[in-house]
Amino acid sequence: MRSPGGRCSSLRSSLARRRARQAASARPRTGPVHGPGHTLLGANPCLSASPEQRPRSQIMIAIASLRRALVTALCVSSLALTTDTDVRAQEVTAQTLVDRLQIQDLITRYYNNFGRQNAENFADFYAEDAELILGERRFKGRDGIMEAYGRAPGQAPRPAPPPRYSFIVAVDNPLIVVHGDTATAQLVYTEYVIEKQGDPVQVITQGKEYSTFVKVDGRWRYKTRQIRGGTEPPPGWME
Repeated sequence: MRSPGGRCSSLRSSLARRRARQAASARPRTGPVHGPGHTLLGANPCLSASPEQRPRSQIMIAIASLRRALVTALCVSSLALTTDTDVRAQEVTAQTLVDRLQIQDLITRYYNNFGRQNAENFADFYAEDAELILGERRFKGRDGIMEAYGRAPGQAPRPAPPPRYSFIVAVDNPLIVVHGDTATAQLVYTEYVIEKQGDPVQVITQGKEYSTFVKVDGRWRYKTRQIRGGTEPPPGWME
């Protein structure tokens, strides 16, 4: 028969074991957690990290996201380059870049000639055997081109246009492709006029130029220059 002291000691031991089991069951369990700030694989590392570690963890996650975005963008651009072969820019080299700038300068000076009192000779922009095509009319050689502008030898001068406050020809969207000593270009031109100071600007005409060029003694010159309306290129135009 146990003594009262023994029974008290056993009761205290039983109570201690019960408290230990209750404390163990109250501890948070680890493993998959669902809820704000957590993932299916466990707690969010940025939230579970110490305050000193959180900024570093956030930076690492941001860098990883940026890498994934860059890889995706590169894959999409590579796919576009390999599938869209119909619209591909010409490879740019130092020489083709210089040639393009020289051709664009020739075009700009040509259109800047219109409406000037001291205009340059239009024929000087062309090669000797060049051709100017204005709609259905064709003008061949330097003399023919001078005739198109009313300045051929022996040709009666054309009457001067009525005075205007402003006349401008703008050139837009030049697309120039160089092939060694030859080149092609297509562009949009628009003629603007202001009759009197203070009047609104009027669009007189708009069209497209399709031209070929050739180098003559190291200088670019028009080989053919064709003016067309609408959006369709001339028959046989390849670029």
